[in-house]
Amino acid sequence: MAGLETSLVYDELRRASLLEAWFDGPETPLDPLAPWEGARLRLFGERLDCAGRAVEGGVAVSLTRAGAASGPVGVEKLVTVAGASLGARYRLRSVEGGGVNGRFAVQWNLALTAGDAEGRYLTLPDRPSLGSAGFKHFRPIVRESRTVRPLANREILMDPDWGDYSLEQYQTDVEGFYDRVDDLLSPEPLDPAVAFRAAIDALDEQIRTRIRAVANGEAFMATHSGTIPMPEGAAIFETTGPWEDYATPARDLRLLIAIDVVRGFPEKAAKRPKRFAATADRLPADVRAQLEAILRDEATSRRFEYTRSDGSRWTLTLGDVLARTEAFEIAYDPNDCIEVRWGAPPDSEELETCRRRAPADQATRMMRYRAWFHDRSRPPR
Repeated sequence: MAGLETSLVYDELRRASLLEAWFDGPETPLDPLAPWEGARLRLFGERLDCAGRAVEGGVAVSLTRAGAASGPVGVEKLVTVAGASLGARYRLRSVEGGGVNGRFAVQWNLALTAGDAEGRYLTLPDRPSLGSAGFKHFRPIVRESRTVRPLANREILMDPDWGDYSLEQYQTDVEGFYDRVDDLLSPEPLDPAVAFRAAIDALDEQIRTRIRAVANGEAFMATHSGTIPMPEGAAIFETTGPWEDYATPARDLRLLIAIDVVRGFPEKAAKRPKRFAATADRLPADVRAQLEAILRDEATSRRFEYTRSDGSRWTLTLGDVLARTEAFEIAYDPNDCIEVRWGAPPDSEELETCRRRAPADQATRMMRYRAWFHDRSRPPR
């Protein structure tokens, strides 16, 4: 693509885990993709002294800044690997004397296959999967004479240096597998209310991002005559041109899945009391009731605005968005007015300002493709 190089930003270092930096002051802005430019201290750019020791079931490595540390903070880092767990602890101390005011940031990068993860819609029962369950692992290579070859599964299992071949990830359903991964990544029990509000925050962010995306489509339609052609079948998710730029089928599918996560969270937390730090004196029904009360409050207090076809502003609550789930199954066509794209009910005051509708043939195809969105199942390529 001509000119693409002007929009690319390359990392100054590889995306590893446990990259640390110190930022002076609590208000230093952090770029989510390239946060390091404003850092006063970047540990990943320094040589660290290290010492290792055995611990039960694994090893612990202590790392400290080499030589006489210069300001603003000294850092001691302890990384422990034991079994399937990885832990990192930090101790900071002022180098320049007195207190310090700032933020210590740690970047954590994980590379997982999307597989059948909730929110990735890559597989369905009786449908081909685009991924498979589990973490990907390099298959060990052994040298034999003048050639090399990968170890077979049984060889990995019997090799004392490896021995980590397992089919455990296939011994449960999709939800059970990702519950297990979640447990490994965050072994400490979660406060159900805190975790639930994080899920609601994620849905809130998707809604606000969609507001901008749909508004971009409206701006395009206002300055271009005619109809944006709609691709056939699964190509609605991956194509080129105005449809790719302004239609929102993939975004809306993610939105529907995020709505499902929020709606189903109270029941999920009630079914997994150990995961969600429920105390012995709290019944699952009490946990569910608490979370449902939070959702009722958030559904009325969280509000979003979009600009209607006549330029007036219209406010939606989170509750409105949750109630319009079915409408979002056919709300991705930029040829429809913005009111329809936000699921305005028929014969409502909100819909009165609508000035255009998608062509009949596109509406027919959206109804034919609706099952993909209703089932949260992006079709295979």
